Amino acid sequence: MFRRLLTIGAVLTALLLVGGIACGDDDGSVNGSGAPTETQASDVPPDPLDVGDPTELPPGLPGTPPDIEANEAREPERSDLDRSAALNMIGRYQTGVGLCEDERILMTSPLISPSQSYSSGNVVVIGGSQWVAFRAHLANWDGAKWVTIASQSWKAQEVPLQGSEVVAGADFYIFDTGQFGPGVEGFPITADGYYAVWLDYYWYGNEHVAAGYTRDWGRVQEFRYGDYNVELRGFCRYPPF
Repeated sequence: MFRRLLTIGAVLTALLLVGGIACGDDDGSVNGSGAPTETQASDVPPDPLDVGDPTELPPGLPGTPPDIEANEAREPERSDLDRSAALNMIGRYQTGVGLCEDERILMTSPLISPSQSYSSGNVVVIGGSQWVAFRAHLANWDGAKWVTIASQSWKAQEVPLQGSEVVAGADFYIFDTGQFGPGVEGFPITADGYYAVWLDYYWYGNEHVAAGYTRDWGRVQEFRYGDYNVELRGFCRYPPF
């Protein structure tokens, strides 16, 4: 009888221990619902767009690419055209997208439209071009904020003034090399964590129009293990979810 009571007691103790493990301890690491607890959820960084503008680095604006007419937009052969007196003229842009790949984020080039156009009354003068440039940066979540950890070279391209924008597949002038090359470039990822991208944008000015500058967060897209996800996100996670 005594041995039987000991056996029953051992079984009850084991059940209590298993139940305690299933229910979790006091730190709330498991809540039995299958959903992340507050402790786990706090490890996921906020979307960079919800944080505000990236301001860790000064602009460091690019100079003029040598041996090309990059410092001024080519003027149509009209002298009676209306000009903008704005101090910071920027055009439209569609941010570049970072592709989350194995061991790197492949940064694609943004689409950038010229900041200026030439017109006189109801007449739009066709012709002319403007140089525009961009630079991509990599940011890492340090547990409290997004910190810029790497930057690529400024890349510039000449675009027509009317009805056009940067040609993504065309070559760019790459300032770090002094040569023309593709606008696509990878950021190597060597450590686990959360990574986001942001970009500088620059429009070259001339005697008729001011230069323009702005910066903005980019978007990323999951592109690992053959799984192409069309949803644009704020950051890549390494290893993936």
